[in-house]
Amino acid sequence: MKTLFAVAVILVLVMPVYGQVDKFDYTLSAGACFPDSLEVFNYCWKTGIEFSFSVYYQTWEYIFLGVSVDYYFFGLNKSKWDDFHIGKETYDYGNRKVFTFMPSVIFKVPGKINITPYFEAGGGLFVFIKDPVTDFSHKLVLLKNSMRGSPGINFGGGIEIDTGRQFRIILDMDYTTGFTPGNSLSFLSISIGLRF
Repeated sequence: MKTLFAVAVILVLVMPVYGQVDKFDYTLSAGACFPDSLEVFNYCWKTGIEFSFSVYYQTWEYIFLGVSVDYYFFGLNKSKWDDFHIGKETYDYGNRKVFTFMPSVIFKVPGKINITPYFEAGGGLFVFIKDPVTDFSHKLVLLKNSMRGSPGINFGGGIEIDTGRQFRIILDMDYTTGFTPGNSLSFLSISIGLRF
């Protein structure tokens, strides 16, 4: 799985070799993400953080195709976990991490003002990572399949603000779902970033 992500990152970085450089958009962003799926995930894990890098190529006047690599981290709320699982579980299931590699499309709404709305949607690889399980006596228990890859989708939109310089500011909101075995895992992310 780590090898697959290394290949994905390399593809993102070398894409400009195969097209006109002035038709590429590069985006770096960071923000917060909010669990929105399983009851236990919503309740027991804290609001997460997101880091994202993407490259898009302008295929038509208002349409861009590309890929994004994203990292999400959700910390466990230990007190809520204990409350939720009194009499049910003896394990602390630790933090959650998600990597995604999503080919996607962006449509920029035509206009002449310096604020451009856009919509995006995509699908690809969703990797869900669980930290090792620890019991309440702090004895380490190893988990099998702590890293699992599944199909995933995302959709959302935002606004792009022209600064009059060599970069634009973006405000972005996306909804991501990974079809993990047993149950799907979803979250909403809100981020701010720079687009070049």
